[in-house]
This record gives sequence, C-alpha cells and structure tokens, in this order.
Amino acid sequence: MIETFLSGRSVLAVLVTMRKVRDVSVINEEDTATWALACAVYRRTQLAVTDTTHMRPDDAQITTIVLDDRPQATGEAS
Repeated sequence: MIETFLSGRSVLAVLVTMRKVRDVSVINEEDTATWALACAVYRRTQLAVTDTTHMRPDDAQITTIVLDDRPQATGEAS
C-alpha cells in the first residue's frame, strides 16, 4: 500500500500512460500482469476523476481519490 500526492498534470499522465498500456492490441504472456494492472489503475482512476466534483462542499483545496480494491470486512457498509 502506498500513499502519494499527485498534481492534476500527474493524474493526467497516469491516465494517458495506463490507457496506452491498456489499449495495446497484442499482449504476450509476459505483459499480461502489466496489462491487467494498467486496466485496473486506469478504470479506477478514471471513475474517481469522473466522480470528483469541481467544488468540494467543505471548500478544501485538495481532492482525495482512494483506489482500494480490498474486499470490505463483513458487516462494513459500502
């Protein structure tokens, strides 16, 4: 698990790079894990950015995007 802080330009670079890897039409077995990871990172980041509002209700300057695919513990709300 890592925590990182990215500027808007860096988030855009992540999306562009992950999409390029995801869209590679020929995938050999050695690149399958890289392709799968790129697909997951692209999908989750794109969804998080799409869901982010332009103005936060608490007027904070920082928007937090959490990419966490771990299953929720039993009894936790989604």
